[in-house]
Amino acid sequence: MPTLSDPTPPLELLDACVAGECVLYAGAGLSAQAGFPTWQPFIRELVNWALRQHFIDEADADAHGAATEEGRSDLVADGIVSAVGNNRTPLLYKHLRKVFLRGQASELLLPKCHTLLANIPFAAALTTNFDLLLEQTFSNRDANVFTPRDTDPLLEALHRRAFFILKLYGRLDQTESVMLAPAQVEDFTRDNRGFAQFMETLFFSRTLLFLGASLEGIENYLRGIALPRLASSRSHFALIAATGSASWRAKAEALERRFSIKVIPYYPDPGHTEVLQFVEELRSNVALAQGRARLDQTSGSGSQASVGKLKKIALENIGPFERLELELDPKWNVLLGNNGVGKSSILRAIALALCGREAEQYASRLVKAGATRGSIVLQTEKETYRTDILLTPEGAELQSTSTRALEAEGWLAIGFPPLRMVTWSRPRSPAAREVRSRPNAADLLPLVESAIDPRMDGLKQWIVNLDYWSKDDRLKKNTHGRYEALLNELFRVIGILAGGLRIERGEVNPQTYEVTIVTDDGPVPLELASQGTTSLIGWVGILLQRLYEVYGSDAEPRESYALVLIDEIDAHLHPAWQQSLVQRLSDLFPNMQFIATTHSPLLVGGMAPAQIIRFTRADGKIKRVKVAADMTMGRTDQVLTSDLFGLETTLDPVTQTQVERYQVLRAMPTRTAKEEREYLELDQSLPFRVPVPEPNYEERRVKMLTDALLLKEIGTRFKDEFPTGSEVIISRADRLLSEFEETSRNAAEAIRPTEA
Repeated sequence: MPTLSDPTPPLELLDACVAGECVLYAGAGLSAQAGFPTWQPFIRELVNWALRQHFIDEADADAHGAATEEGRSDLVADGIVSAVGNNRTPLLYKHLRKVFLRGQASELLLPKCHTLLANIPFAAALTTNFDLLLEQTFSNRDANVFTPRDTDPLLEALHRRAFFILKLYGRLDQTESVMLAPAQVEDFTRDNRGFAQFMETLFFSRTLLFLGASLEGIENYLRGIALPRLASSRSHFALIAATGSASWRAKAEALERRFSIKVIPYYPDPGHTEVLQFVEELRSNVALAQGRARLDQTSGSGSQASVGKLKKIALENIGPFERLELELDPKWNVLLGNNGVGKSSILRAIALALCGREAEQYASRLVKAGATRGSIVLQTEKETYRTDILLTPEGAELQSTSTRALEAEGWLAIGFPPLRMVTWSRPRSPAAREVRSRPNAADLLPLVESAIDPRMDGLKQWIVNLDYWSKDDRLKKNTHGRYEALLNELFRVIGILAGGLRIERGEVNPQTYEVTIVTDDGPVPLELASQGTTSLIGWVGILLQRLYEVYGSDAEPRESYALVLIDEIDAHLHPAWQQSLVQRLSDLFPNMQFIATTHSPLLVGGMAPAQIIRFTRADGKIKRVKVAADMTMGRTDQVLTSDLFGLETTLDPVTQTQVERYQVLRAMPTRTAKEEREYLELDQSLPFRVPVPEPNYEERRVKMLTDALLLKEIGTRFKDEFPTGSEVIISRADRLLSEFEETSRNAAEAIRPTEA
């Protein structure tokens, strides 16, 4: 028999544990250390019990016994469950409690391996075992214990990164949740899409460590949760006893090839002490790594855990694009271009990929005309997610090669269509209590559908709720003041963004639930505010509402990361609001990532070129225009006449016609009397109609070059007489020349659009 080295925890597993992203899968082999039976011995005893209870006869018992020895224990378990039937399951539950429950969890004497596991910061723990060892092991973590029936609490815990224990075969104190045969788990998962989605997300967003499980047990687990074969860069690990024939190698290779489960094999001694040594080494290494991390944090050299912000998108046959790849800025991404160049399609594609199948009915709208399929790839700092849209005679079908980013990343993504308005629909009576909710497809579907955003009415309901809860707090003398603070914060943020316009919190009518705001004209119903005001209150208010519902337990939810997709961000906004909107949003939401479309030069003035994505249509194709550094500088009319917007003039049509006529008349070698009178009239009136011109961005580049050359000449001429001063002057000249060369190069590329 070839030798195997002592199993050692891989570095990737160690990193996952330190990051709190490792999930323990505790197999029956771990419970065996406390005297509980492993799967095959348990099935043998179960066959004998079923025979004693006359659920099966001798012939059945012999057949079941032979199948168990052949390694087909799962089929035997399914057969026993079928033989017992629904009417006699209480007897089966009583037998299971006798085998696996020994008093309360707190009364169990933990094996040493479990005491070591208690000190490893697992993200969660899964088990098919019925005993209470895990409950006792992690008693200090105040863990919720779930079963597959707890889909919503499981998804909530996963989103909030709260530790939990999942008993895959159910809890014996909740007999309705108990499943004994793997086939039962498989049937349950197939019929419960929510639980299947949870198990899929857990597998592709966390690192699993299988301990005390056999290769067959892992295969049963994968089959039971109906795990699809999706692409993932995340690895899992399984400490496996290499017993029996060499067939374990083929199974191990298949697990790694198909599911990225890396088997760590060992030849066991009678007590499987190798497992204890492995866990002890893992615990020790994790403790050392945590100590170093705390030291780095104290010294200031450590970095905070990175949120998986959206880094890149790639589209194929989406909207007007045959192919498009975009690198995204972590803060702002403003899409510019004429109507019809695909700006909105980009936003809707991102939203659809995040929603997955819940947006499938709208998918056909995104596929490029004449194509039968399209694809959307989203790349975050942690993972890559691909969604394919296939057009069939029955409609569009979505196919994913990765799990859904909404659950896997755990951050809020929210989208807003261009039509944002409030209706006269009155809110209902206040909700009895605050409800927290995780990110979901409803946050994005209004953008995917691209209809009127219906959520403004929901915002009015939230204001009614906050007002009621705030008053209820005062009546009950609750001092936390959370709901009062939320209401004040909502209108404080709106007031900052409105810059100079009075928009303050009003009253809520306790009979009609009408919401009023205080403006310069006094209190008015929210529905009577201007379209610009309601648009701003609408999307910013909904964003704040969802931040507090999703991240309400954080110290400051406004500082949490969220991805905001907004079509026509400048819609209905006064120019003064547009001019300050980007900076004020950045100040109020410092960790937020925006992807927005606009037609407003006021919005992009002063922005970094990397934050602007400009499209144009040339030769029948959509092409991307590179943005030069100085295209966003200067006056608004200069921004408009740069290649960002491509306007030939910012003059009104009448004045532009007069200017062109004046230029024609002035170029004439001789003019008739009538033409002379017209020329003189225009010569006197145009200075009042046309402002004094200032340098445009091309003229600024010429000045930059002139200044650089002049400084270079001065520095060189007086180099011997004033060496120190000349060195400073020459250095400044070199910097200007470098800036000029880079700006000119970018400008040259900007006027030669590349295919998107």
